Amino acid sequence: MDFSVVEDDFRLLDNLPVGICVINAAYEIVVWNNCLKTWTKKTIREVGGKTLGQVYPHFLEERYTARIDPILEGGPPAIFSSQLHGRLFPCALPNGKSRILQTTVTHVPKKDGDGFYALFAVTDLTEVSYRIMDYRKVQQKALTELEQRKAVEDELRKANEKILAQHKAVIEEERLKVLLQMAGATAHELNQPLMILLGNIELLEMDLADPEKMLGRIKKISEAGSRISDIIKKIQKVKHVVKKDYTGGEDIIDIHQQERILFVEDDLECYRMVRRMLTFGSQREIHHADTIKAAKVMVKRLSVDLILLDYILPDGDAFDLLEFMKEEHLDIPVVVLTGHGSEITASQLFRKGVSDYLSKARLDRESLLESVEFSLERHNLNRDKEKAMLVMGDLSTKDKLTGLYNRRYFDEAFDRETSGTDRYNTDLALCLIDLDYFKDINDTYGHGVGDQVLKTAAGIILAAVRKYDIACRYGGEEFALILPNTDQDGALTICNRIRENLKDHLFEAGADNFRVTLSAGIAMMSQNASAEQSAPSTMIHQADIALYKAKGQGRDRVILAEIN
Repeated sequence: MDFSVVEDDFRLLDNLPVGICVINAAYEIVVWNNCLKTWTKKTIREVGGKTLGQVYPHFLEERYTARIDPILEGGPPAIFSSQLHGRLFPCALPNGKSRILQTTVTHVPKKDGDGFYALFAVTDLTEVSYRIMDYRKVQQKALTELEQRKAVEDELRKANEKILAQHKAVIEEERLKVLLQMAGATAHELNQPLMILLGNIELLEMDLADPEKMLGRIKKISEAGSRISDIIKKIQKVKHVVKKDYTGGEDIIDIHQQERILFVEDDLECYRMVRRMLTFGSQREIHHADTIKAAKVMVKRLSVDLILLDYILPDGDAFDLLEFMKEEHLDIPVVVLTGHGSEITASQLFRKGVSDYLSKARLDRESLLESVEFSLERHNLNRDKEKAMLVMGDLSTKDKLTGLYNRRYFDEAFDRETSGTDRYNTDLALCLIDLDYFKDINDTYGHGVGDQVLKTAAGIILAAVRKYDIACRYGGEEFALILPNTDQDGALTICNRIRENLKDHLFEAGADNFRVTLSAGIAMMSQNASAEQSAPSTMIHQADIALYKAKGQGRDRVILAEIN
């Protein structure tokens, strides 16, 4: 095997400040960059032609081969941590110690498409690791001193026990009173509506012959049930991040925490009505602004969980506040209320990132609360998703070439979104997009130009979708879009915008210019979908069929799947 030829394919990796080793399916070393050579004192001429197991026998152990073999077949990456595998590639330091390394192994497709290489990216964490060790020593010393201090405090406590003994009976009595008050408050809060409910059920059986009295009893039962439901929701919806100080410097979760809502509305009668809907039996804190100007001040001053926004206000409209929030990087869910809107307005607002859009004419407490709860929960899920992304890193969720989410992330996100859509009875669209004649581009201009086409197409897709939509590279030249809270007209609009923008883009390949088109298939999950229709596999199958219809009808088009 000519190792110099293979090594040339990875020449750009040679001077990275990260150790790089590449092996083929036979574990033969084909790349050994300068950084790894410096650390290990082994050159590519020494290790070239040898297997990784011949250079370092521990790579023949099953605990390593069991993780590396799937990668050589195109499987997911693996991370060998600095704590458990810090000397995977032994590297001695001048002071006699060893470098502490973290190694990430990922697959790299061969140029001819026949199989994969395994690329080892080796990062030096020596300095960080020793700093952590030093920190732990300091921490242990502090803990020892703390234990000594506690021992002294224990001695003082024992000395005071004799003094406190005479007050023990009084202290126990007061303690019991506090516990009974705490338990009684919660029990009373639930017991009162529960007794009303049970009592009216008993009286209902006695009033079967009097329809008017029965209606009255049913109304009271419904009210009591709603109160119990609201109390249970308050317990279930405790946010793990909201705590308050407790005696002795401890933290406890605040079960009585409030959701802070800013309602921007110039109609005082509408404000009072919505306020009653939101605050009945709840822990919500409602703040009011009657102009865009006042809202801008309050949204920056208050820590707001959600904004209810009237569409038309004396000094502007909803778009003005949304633009201000975008400029100020304020990530707050917004629900728009309007009496003058239209489907076009709603579509424009959703593209600006609003969570929901409600008509004042059809507004009731149930629909308002459902919108508020859904908007808050989806916002929190998206925020948690972003945090998780930062923790895991882009390696496991992002496609390296396009920057879009990868197939693995698509599978997880689509399961989550279909479950959420089914739960909240909203619309969901799935779009599968395929670049037309992409193989011809690779064959004619080479894979470098093909890669540039894929990256450009990904950029056009990202520019067309909303911030909570999910754009993924589905495989090869195929992309997938998950569009929550989107009906078929909205999905068609987004896909056709992407299609037209890509078609208008002029690509360059040396002296040649060319254009690229796409075909797309859309599957919908509607509010009335059956369990079978809302299954992720069913939607993917429907979108795939629609995509092939688009190809069969001449390409450069978007087809909506037929609902069976």
